[in-house]
Amino acid sequence: MTNYRDKYIKDYGLIIPEGCGHHTLRHCCKAESPEIHEIMLMSRPHQWAKMARLQKETFDMFMKVVSKYEARLFRALNLPPVNDIRITFIKRYSQKTLDRMYTKQYDVTQAELQEMDGVLADWADESNEVYRNQMLAAFAASLLRVHVGVLEQYPKELRDLVIARAVEPSLDNVFLKSIVDNGVTRISEKLTIEYANIAREVIAQGVRDGRPMIDIARILHRKVGEGQAWQWLRLARSELVLGYNGAFLAECASQGVLYYEWVAAPDACPICSPLDGRVWEVGKGPLPVQDTHPNCNCFPLERFEVNRVQNPWARPSPYDVSYSKEEIENLTAFLNSEV
Repeated sequence: MTNYRDKYIKDYGLIIPEGCGHHTLRHCCKAESPEIHEIMLMSRPHQWAKMARLQKETFDMFMKVVSKYEARLFRALNLPPVNDIRITFIKRYSQKTLDRMYTKQYDVTQAELQEMDGVLADWADESNEVYRNQMLAAFAASLLRVHVGVLEQYPKELRDLVIARAVEPSLDNVFLKSIVDNGVTRISEKLTIEYANIAREVIAQGVRDGRPMIDIARILHRKVGEGQAWQWLRLARSELVLGYNGAFLAECASQGVLYYEWVAAPDACPICSPLDGRVWEVGKGPLPVQDTHPNCNCFPLERFEVNRVQNPWARPSPYDVSYSKEEIENLTAFLNSEV
């Protein structure tokens, strides 16, 4: 399976950055670089092989779009070709050599900035097309996996009923639509608002400082181009797991499944390890990514007969209230008291 850390360096000519100094499994989505915990999670493929393949495929597709539109962006802004910028990261040229390559002081016109906005809008449209298609693929594959799991637990004489109640994959499915709509909005805002603002700030500061165009191109490459590969990897890995969650809830609702067991990854993090093997009622317990962290490799497993059931999960979203070190350390004891 792909080692994403090596791919990040090899394919995009970048060194893994040190991160922002956060010491938790953070849920920040606006940081410029990953911190060590997330890098470790990125290197671990999902425990369900089909999901791992879909995540890799989606990341590769996202990065093809990134490379395509970063090149267009640089042309629109009259900056050096992207490949020249990649080489400066790989070969670590001295500043003197870099200055000889592109010593011209950079300036930009209003027309070039307007063209940049158009490139970012097109970038968002193509990224969202990839996103929708891959989310539907993940939803369909996950529906089938859950359906087979239900079928195996039903009496043989009732299996025709299970087959008849199988959920058909569709972007209009109520359990998937809201996830996809939110994802499309985030991608669009990231590219057309966040990236546009970053690019304008970088360009304005560079023009004020009289910096050469290669300096500005290197900063843009790092902040809005291939240097943000980790963000697209997080998106591919996390969103497809949300697609699994939607498929799980949809098939459980259709088949009358009342319970599920948390299946933690073999190398699960300190948040997910205490959840392993615990059972909740469907719709009343935590789900991977949305209740744990980005890049989560766990999944819910449908169950009909159970012995012990946890109390309803009442913790706020970790994207609103991050897990503290003390909370993680006491999670096992808390869950034991919540049965």
